[in-house]
Amino acid sequence: MKNLFYSLLFLLLPAGVQANSLSQLEKVNAYWAQQNIDPASLPEIASQSDRAWIRTHLLLVEKILRSRNVDQLSVIQQFKRMQSLDDLHEYMVMGQFPVNDAYAYATPIFIDPYDNFCAVGYLIKASGQETLSRKIAQETNLAYVKDMDYPELLAWA
Repeated sequence: MKNLFYSLLFLLLPAGVQANSLSQLEKVNAYWAQQNIDPASLPEIASQSDRAWIRTHLLLVEKILRSRNVDQLSVIQQFKRMQSLDDLHEYMVMGQFPVNDAYAYATPIFIDPYDNFCAVGYLIKASGQETLSRKIAQETNLAYVKDMDYPELLAWA
């Protein structure tokens, strides 16, 4: 379960950089190299806006995670996983992603000043743990999820 959690988190790290090939996608998130993706199946991203790119990134994440075999998980874990993937889809469709208008460089933003949550923050919120999302934003808003040390975050996963 822990490995599944980290796979999800690493795939959901910010993806605000435009890319048009798998190698470019790997520059955004090195964990894409571990996925079985045919570069020819990737959409042309170079001409898309940042918001469209984030949607594309999340669509790929959702597709990969939905296709994984989860027979090793309990029925309850499988149910919660599917609910989280449904929440991720809802997040992608809504398109209310964090806005980086305060920094001249690409950085993760857990919750922006406009109350837009990153994907992981949104999933935590959607599961009924909004207080945890806000605590993380208050304490480590610009950190990568992989660098966050919150026992509550691991317990949530």
